Amino acid sequence: MKTGVLMNIYNEIEWIDLAIQAVKDEFDEIVIVEGAYQIAIQSGANPRSNDGTLEVLNKYRDQKNITIIHANEQDHCFQNNKALEVLKAKGVEWVLLVDGDEIWEKNNLKIIKNYMVSGEAKGIYQYWVYFYNFVNDFDQFIEARMRRVYKITPGCSFLNGNENLQWPDHGKSVDTGQPVSYVSEIPQFCRGFHYTEIKTKNRWLLKKNYLQKRDNNPRFKSWHVTEDGVQHDEMHMIKPFTKKHPKSVQEHELYKLWGQDRAAFKKKLFG
Repeated sequence: MKTGVLMNIYNEIEWIDLAIQAVKDEFDEIVIVEGAYQIAIQSGANPRSNDGTLEVLNKYRDQKNITIIHANEQDHCFQNNKALEVLKAKGVEWVLLVDGDEIWEKNNLKIIKNYMVSGEAKGIYQYWVYFYNFVNDFDQFIEARMRRVYKITPGCSFLNGNENLQWPDHGKSVDTGQPVSYVSEIPQFCRGFHYTEIKTKNRWLLKKNYLQKRDNNPRFKSWHVTEDGVQHDEMHMIKPFTKKHPKSVQEHELYKLWGQDRAAFKKKLFG
């Protein structure tokens, strides 16, 4: 069975190198699609990453199992479909979605690949995966459960959302959250580390503006950044993190700064 990773990224300088390093030797094919969506460009984003992400990607252009493409599709599902077609052409049968700020440990990736194999035999088309979503620093997180692992068929495509895959050629529709035989989940002990809110203030505000424009949802208007970090409507769900971060994260400059000088850490990101 040929396995792959799909990464849809834009201005991910804080974590993109570690995210790629974590998966590049564990899967047969890695397809990275880089670029701002049209809807984000309308909110002020540059078409190409301009924070150093492109320079990081250049390090991997000669690696045989990594394909890097640049696109500026209308939205995330169109951008994902661009990469999905490349994965199909390369014969990938199962794929893991990985954000540019997600770090995976090797043992958990092996578990995911085992579930891909068993899912193929059981008629599974999608797995939900659990994450630690870190908020503002490294010792607090929000529980997250996301669609991340998918069977690839010739006619599958993303629809109305970056994680919503459908398989019309196999008679399988987008997962709506209702129990169906072809959707399962990977146990909670296998988790990804998602550093989605340990980023610079400007990067996070750009995300807010993009979501507000995409969804036209008034709740995003209340999202803001203070000197202590991002503030939004899920802050009440924060839990203390008592386990260890991946070794690569512990060696990251932001993690070291957080351990040495919390005030300097906050100023660097949110000042």
